[in-house]
Amino acid sequence: MTSTIAQPVPTVALSLPELVYLLHLAPADGQALTRERLQLVAEPDQDVLRSGLSALAARAGVGITRGSIRPTPENAVVAAVLATAQRWVEIGVAGGGRSEVVHVVEGSGAVLIVNRRPLGVLEFAGLRPGVAIAAAVLQILTPLSAVDATGRVVVNAVGFGGPTAAIHGVRRGAGWTLARWPGAEPLVPDDVRRAADGANPTTGWANLGHGSAADLLSWAAITVGGGAPAGGPSA
Repeated sequence: MTSTIAQPVPTVALSLPELVYLLHLAPADGQALTRERLQLVAEPDQDVLRSGLSALAARAGVGITRGSIRPTPENAVVAAVLATAQRWVEIGVAGGGRSEVVHVVEGSGAVLIVNRRPLGVLEFAGLRPGVAIAAAVLQILTPLSAVDATGRVVVNAVGFGGPTAAIHGVRRGAGWTLARWPGAEPLVPDDVRRAADGANPTTGWANLGHGSAADLLSWAAITVGGGAPAGGPSA
């Protein structure tokens, strides 16, 4: 596995057993954040590993030569980023009767966007080299915040150490009712999903009042270490 990713990563789709097997090939000492945020077991059983290897081999996701197993370059990049992940952002979005959580991951000098697809498939899209994780988050949020169908947004940042670890926005007319999660301790993955699904922030959240899409993006920038409040919402 390379320590720094020099090329953008094409979109890669992996089943959970395939991903688990690729992580099994990578150094284990930096994988704690990935396993926590994707809710993977620390030590997968042999049946899962065999299933992952079999699936990867069947669609040429790994090469096997003289007993040596090597992932394809794009699979190796995905594993390298996840095996060295240092900062992680979850963006929960709800609208139009559905919700989803998008993961933005930084590791090995690269940023990956991770989406969960049906049937337990994870889809990985790599950004071009040099795009910082804060910029990637704002690139995702900016169009979402401008779409009327987007009714709820939660941004949860892990590994940033800023003044707030998460923000929550609910669309109210043309603006947003905003709240922040105080302190640097992030939400657990299940709480991100519940917030995206429609659970209103209650205990522990600090009300930020009503603001515009610009205020939502401003607080998101603070959460991921990319800015400071732009004026601030009205109470």
